[in-house]
Formats: sequence, structure tokens, C-alpha cells
Amino acid sequence: RSIEILGQLERLLDNTVDEHGAMREDASVELRRIRRELHAAQAHIKERISSILHNAEYQKFFQDAIVTVRDERYVIPVKQEYRSRFPGIVHDQSATGATLFIEPMAVVELNNDVKQLTLAEQQEIQRILRHLSAEINKNGGTLAENCRILGDLDFAFAKARLAQMMEANRPELNREGRTDLREARHPFIAKDKVVPIDIRIGEDYRMLLITGPNMAGKSTYMRQNALIALMAQIGSFVPASKCHIGV
Repeated sequence: RSIEILGQLERLLDNTVDEHGAMREDASVELRRIRRELHAAQAHIKERISSILHNAEYQKFFQDAIVTVRDERYVIPVKQEYRSRFPGIVHDQSATGATLFIEPMAVVELNNDVKQLTLAEQQEIQRILRHLSAEINKNGGTLAENCRILGDLDFAFAKARLAQMMEANRPELNREGRTDLREARHPFIAKDKVVPIDIRIGEDYRMLLITGPNMAGKSTYMRQNALIALMAQIGSFVPASKCHIGV
């Protein structure tokens, strides 16, 4: 109930950014216009280059009859020996040097148009993102509080899931310093491998002396009790059939 629904902001984000995080085509009237012109210019370039690739006069010049992109400009792979016979601007070459990637002179101006439209698209996207950021900033306090509440809910469900996995039980706290654990298990050791341990302290005696040979489990036992006490302090159920902990 404490979560505040920001419907207007949610609709603004949904209408601007798609589920993949990309800017929608209709995020703004200007962006829609720019992208429409950009798609048309790119299609025009491909059409012009396709006509060049299918020109019988140039067939032997090409390494492959394909269109590729170098430095954001459409180019054609041309054999090195025909460089002087194919008018255009060299943008790159293959690793062996046998192929040059040439931008035909016939599409230079069209490529310039595509470059300008691409820059205009980026500028419009930046403008839209600044506007979105400003709207989000206006609701920053509410969003931060919503995130805090969601974090608390997530933590509560995580503790519940952990309690199910460990078959844990709710600890009972007391202020008498009395601790009574029955079939307590180390939370980091699988239930089918751990040895349950009982412990009572704080009633008839307030100190325990733990003895035994090396590798007998003394350190594990002490860590287990400390972890169980910590889990109880953060509001988690504990891996024990019965648990009374003094605070």
C-alpha cells in the first residue's frame, strides 16, 4: 500500500522506450521524421550501388558483388588492380591488400546525407533522454522510497525462501539471556550431511567448556551458534527444530 504508482511517468517511459531499451520510432514527431528520411536515403544508396554491381562494365572489378559498410559509409569491395579504373574514395583495404573498399563517387552525396541524418537522429535521441531524465528527477524521492520498499519486500521473500530450503523454524527471543537450541544445524552445511547439535545455556550455568581432539567439530559448532544468533537478529528463521535465544 505504501508504494506510490507514478502512472503518468510510466506511460511516458512506455511511449518512449521499448521493452529492449531502444528508442521507439514514434518517441517524438521529429525522430519519426528523421528516421523516415534516413531509411529512404539508405534504400536509395542500396539501389544505386546495386545498379553499379550489376553493370556489365564493372563486373570484373569486384572481389564480391556485395555492399558493405566502412566508417558508416556504404562501400564496394574492389580488386586492387582495378583501383585506377573505378572512380571512388578508398575507405579501407583487406588484410592482404588485395581488396579495397571503395565508396563509389555516385553515392558520395547520398552517404553524406545518411551521415547528417544519423547525427540528427543521435541529437534528437539525446534531447529525448534529457527530457526523460528531468521527468524522472522530479519524482526522484518517490522512486527512491518505492525502491526501498521493494528492497524490503525482496529481502522478506528471500528469507522465506531460505527458511523453506533449510526447513527452518521461527526463533523465540527472550531477555533473560537463556539459549536453548534443539537439533540445530550449521546453515552452510547440507541437511543430509550435517550433524544436529543441542545446546542449553543461560539457566543453571552461563559458560560452556568445549573440548575434544582436532577435527572433531569444535570450531564448526561455535560458528554454527554464532550464525544462528545472527540469523535471529536479522529476522530470519533458523535451522533448528526448537530455538530460544537470549538477547
